[in-house]
Amino acid sequence: MVWIHGGGFFLGTSSDYDGSILASQGQVIVVTLNYRLGALGFLSTEDDIIPGNFGMLDQVMALKWVRLNIRQFGGDPGQVTVLGQSAGGHSVSLLSLSPLTAGLFQRAIIQSGASLTPSSISRTSDIYSPKKISSKIGAKIGCLQLNSSSLLNCLRSKSLQDLLKADLDTVAEDESSFLILWKPRVDGPLGFLPEHPRRLLAKGLFHNVDTMHGFCANEMGAFVNDTENDGVTLEECMESILLNFYPFIMRNKSKFAEQVVKNYIQGLVSPIARRSKLIAVISDFQMTTPITHEVESIVTSAKAPGKRHFLYRFSYRGSLLPQYPRWKGVSHALELPFLFGFPREMHSFWLGDHEPTPTDRKVSELVIQTWSNFAKYGHPTQQSPSSSWPEFTSRQRLLLDITERLAVQAVDWAYHESLYQLMNTCLF
Repeated sequence: MVWIHGGGFFLGTSSDYDGSILASQGQVIVVTLNYRLGALGFLSTEDDIIPGNFGMLDQVMALKWVRLNIRQFGGDPGQVTVLGQSAGGHSVSLLSLSPLTAGLFQRAIIQSGASLTPSSISRTSDIYSPKKISSKIGAKIGCLQLNSSSLLNCLRSKSLQDLLKADLDTVAEDESSFLILWKPRVDGPLGFLPEHPRRLLAKGLFHNVDTMHGFCANEMGAFVNDTENDGVTLEECMESILLNFYPFIMRNKSKFAEQVVKNYIQGLVSPIARRSKLIAVISDFQMTTPITHEVESIVTSAKAPGKRHFLYRFSYRGSLLPQYPRWKGVSHALELPFLFGFPREMHSFWLGDHEPTPTDRKVSELVIQTWSNFAKYGHPTQQSPSSSWPEFTSRQRLLLDITERLAVQAVDWAYHESLYQLMNTCLF
């Protein structure tokens, strides 16, 4: 199981994730990798001079290393599962679309990420284009050249420390940009990502591997503010929607926000109910709907026969984040400590001074067993006959809701399709 960490393609390191508990309890081999982040990994002039995607090429190289060397650690190069969360989930999805990774893995677990999410790749709707960012970095470091070749030569004459400082200074100019400033990009027929993911999926140009996609129940709960804890007004709903879609150029953001409020929130009288619905709608726009649409694109493709695909929702919070308001729900990344079995390094952030409860431990064991089962057998409940997790197909769009009690639920496909079409109209 090859783990790719998240962090908006700007933050994080493999050493944040101790895979020893997952490896021992799941009886699997866990590999964690590093890849270049920020300007070092994704700076681009949007041409062949500085094409970008260097961080993604690092991931490709790491997977090639696993194929060549994993036998020395008792592994099977023909039984590789690549998995990741957030930017790591985006990465796994993009690796599944890249022609450079053919044959490097057989299964994929994509957690809170997908190639179709707004934050996965650079798009024409982004307020920060790669070329604009490279110019800003160049200006801060004293490279004011107008063409790509001159910029490249100038950047190569600077120290690593100067480049990293310019990167941090650029992010500091707009604190809300640090998770969307750096992203992979479409880099052409001979590159890592030859076309937009929507086109690759539509053409069936993806690796036909078993997949497990999923998300947390309240992905964007952490990004909704209610300091008084008394719910939200319709005006505050508008403000929150505009803030969450701030990174994107839209034809008319105010009309978009008004339409979202009118269609999904306005009928709710209770401020508390509006707050819950606001979290749900923003979560669905930013994460849940693109994920479900990506799974649908795969299972309906005539070019993806014979593989199994699963969808989950992680809805268990337990005793995590005691300092974190419960109304924010099970937000982005809250499944991670359960997957890694609460290693000591994760305690301070996720649990404070608390120890995991027996139920926390039980859910963690369930997650470890489920993920490792999928990696070993291609089915998440291979050795758990008491729990049934049906495949996601075009005829039965089902997901498994993961709490202390597992439950199979139908996906409200009409609702997600309406959101996806609205998102496409406004952003893409």
